[in-house]
Amino acid sequence: MDITSAHNCILLQKVLDVVEVWARDWLLVSVLSIGKCNVLHIGGPCLDNYRYYTGHIEIESKAQCKDLALLLQMICLHSNT
Repeated sequence: MDITSAHNCILLQKVLDVVEVWARDWLLVSVLSIGKCNVLHIGGPCLDNYRYYTGHIEIESKAQCKDLALLLQMICLHSNT
């Protein structure tokens, strides 16, 4: 899903709400490691002022994330060559 508008942000939040309710219903809330979740904005229009939540907990937004020894950064360089 490309998050290119405020409408897309709202749709993604609705999906997060569904996952949170499902986890709560199945008593899996403690299994969802929200502290390990991050929002990473890459390219496109900057919608970094939108905040995502699971329940009442805000998912932290970061400029870079490291996962499985792969470093992802918000800043991407574009080359015309």
